[in-house]
Amino acid sequence: MDDNAVKSGLAYDYLQKISYYTNWDYDYVYGDWDTMLQKLFNGEIDVMAGVSKTPERLEKLLFPDYAMGLENYYIYVYSDSPLASRGIAGLMNRTISVNRNTVMEDMLHQWNDEGNHQVNIVTYSGNDSRYRDFDSRKIDATVDTDNNVNRDNRMVPITRIGQTEYYLAINPHRPDLLHELNSALGKITSTDPYFTKKLSNTYFSHLAVSGKLQEDEITWLREHPLITVGYLDDYLPFSDTNAEGQVYGIITDLLNEL
Repeated sequence: MDDNAVKSGLAYDYLQKISYYTNWDYDYVYGDWDTMLQKLFNGEIDVMAGVSKTPERLEKLLFPDYAMGLENYYIYVYSDSPLASRGIAGLMNRTISVNRNTVMEDMLHQWNDEGNHQVNIVTYSGNDSRYRDFDSRKIDATVDTDNNVNRDNRMVPITRIGQTEYYLAINPHRPDLLHELNSALGKITSTDPYFTKKLSNTYFSHLAVSGKLQEDEITWLREHPLITVGYLDDYLPFSDTNAEGQVYGIITDLLNEL
């Protein structure tokens, strides 16, 4: 949020990679999500990273042929909250915060209506004010992406409400930029097809999507102290049986990790 600050992050690296092919120079404009999106609608800024497609945005913005990545949307609570182990049922009549004018807001309303969860939804203009109220426990839970929450935040997911791809969206009055962007992304994809995947692995390797066990899961584990696993023989590199009758292959690495 400062021209003198060192910049980093997935979106920054993504923009830098694109500039190698397009020769773009960047001037950075700062603000919360609501403000920046409106500036993009108005043509006051040319590009904005991390924008998902919606019917309204498709009418007002230009989107390239290639996505920046895929994100999942979860309802989170703090790990020390009584709600952390109660699951979805514990959210009834609770207050959940979300950034307004986002895909997250649309999905939260849809999830609430279709499941009749009867939660109270409060919207915010951006993360700062939303997390200020969430941190002070004025709000019971909040909606965020899987790539914006890590273990250090002490937050655990209660349920996933949806997922979507996100893009580097373009000012509607700059189709020339869209043409250059598609050309650059086509070249990047052909020479480095896992570019966006590697960026995600770099910045999102410590996500908090494996949450605290909920009450029904704890009960199930108590009733199933031993889990029997079947595997395919002679199916390397996934699984096989050695001369001593022991299983080996990728499956043992996976199960040990679990």
